Amino acid sequence: MPEEFLQDKTDSKLSLEIKGLSHTSDIKEKVRPADEQNLNNSSFSIIYDYSSEFAFGLNYSRENFYQKFEGYENNQLYQYEQNPNFETFSIIGRYSPDFLKFDYGKIYSQAAIGGNKVGLVGRLSVGAEIPVLNGHSLQIGYDVSNMYYKHQNKWFSSSKKGLEFGVKLKL
Repeated sequence: MPEEFLQDKTDSKLSLEIKGLSHTSDIKEKVRPADEQNLNNSSFSIIYDYSSEFAFGLNYSRENFYQKFEGYENNQLYQYEQNPNFETFSIIGRYSPDFLKFDYGKIYSQAAIGGNKVGLVGRLSVGAEIPVLNGHSLQIGYDVSNMYYKHQNKWFSSSKKGLEFGVKLKL
């Protein structure tokens, strides 16, 4: 890739992360996802490097959460299963300990909390960042996500886990 495109940004504290998501629900999915939305299973983050070990940011994800829950209609109990697409907004905290940084990359752990139109979402992940050119890097990670939502005043949760992969571009 031409160096003019990826200019040297090694001193920048701000970056854009673009990731693809490959998750599976913890419950066997019996319902196909709702209509695919543009950029489904993708994630976009703006990250600020507060120090050499800590970073914070904002995240926007387009993803599916398989839901299985129950509720009453006309005094009859129904079980619902759906697999809708969601737009989730989160705040991120990331820790990259100095002792896990090497010339060929670094290891990080990350926590995020946010929400979408039906509930709250929490995420924990671990990953690796591999430098490519001028402060820009490739990323791969493993993520566990849980969505908590309410139906008829009863709380339910949906969980999933899987891989994240993408690029980090210093701004």
